[in-house]
Amino acid sequence: KDHHLPFLQHKISLFLLQNPFDAKHPLYVKVVDSVRGSPAPNVPVKLYKEAADGSWELLNSKQTNEKGGLPELTTKEQFVAGLYKLELDTASYWKSLGLNPFHHHADV
Repeated sequence: KDHHLPFLQHKISLFLLQNPFDAKHPLYVKVVDSVRGSPAPNVPVKLYKEAADGSWELLNSKQTNEKGGLPELTTKEQFVAGLYKLELDTASYWKSLGLNPFHHHADV
């Protein structure tokens, strides 16, 4: 088993969408394994909001579902105007596939 795959094979795509199915949870995160062309399940995702002092406040932490989706990461009340950051734990996803990760997390 070759664990030294090119960078291209360690690619995850992230889609941020307005959730049309659930007004209580306005943000929908979708993580896709771009190499395999399939959803990336069980990817730990953390949502942060920038605080007034410039630090990052953790709002929530969950894992993507079997379809690579994360529909309930924040609520309408929490999701106010501001600067947000998502942190995807890509290392755990690649390790679950038996691959050595190129990077340990991706921030968006």
